[in-house]
Amino acid sequence: MRITKIQEKSDRLNKFLDEAWDHADKEHYPGRSFDWEKRKFMYTAVQEDEIVGYIEFTIQANVTYLDEIIVSPKHYRKSIGKKLMEKVEEVSGNNDVHKIYFETGENWRSAVEFYKKLGYKIEGSLPRHFGDTDYVIFAKYLK
Repeated sequence: MRITKIQEKSDRLNKFLDEAWDHADKEHYPGRSFDWEKRKFMYTAVQEDEIVGYIEFTIQANVTYLDEIIVSPKHYRKSIGKKLMEKVEEVSGNNDVHKIYFETGENWRSAVEFYKKLGYKIEGSLPRHFGDTDYVIFAKYLK
């Protein structure tokens, strides 16, 4: 056997993946099926023709992963982040999502408090994550 680096997935590989994952799904999720296709969503918050915020998230198998959220520093504390998070929850709810999750810096006090106020709970930790910084995993269950 040899391990080979590839540049893209071939038809042959896709066929293998479909068959192997179909078998794994039946073994691990008997009687259930999921949409494993990743669907990316991106939204901007615009105020008077200026972009003041951005959010990007991915829905896969009835779960939303929040890839990124950012608000312009000069527009902090104006409910922009809250409105962006509400959009994630709205779109997720419309797509039969049961859980939204993401990670953020454990010591990023304002971010941690912001997410807690929105009903997200810490579910785990990622020690020495990005930039060798400790992170926490937040989640909120929609149903």
